[in-house]
Amino acid sequence: MNWKEAEDYILWGDAGVGNFFINREDLKRRDFSKILYNWDCC
Repeated sequence: MNWKEAEDYILWGDAGVGNFFINREDLKRRDFSKILYNWDCC
């Protein structure tokens, strides 16, 4: 299957930075329910 056939996918552009922020304790517990995401594009 290629990416065009997938239901969900992320298309990253050619510029910018994607950041995922998570509390250290949540990461240790593998609890990804409170992740903060930020995308800076130039």
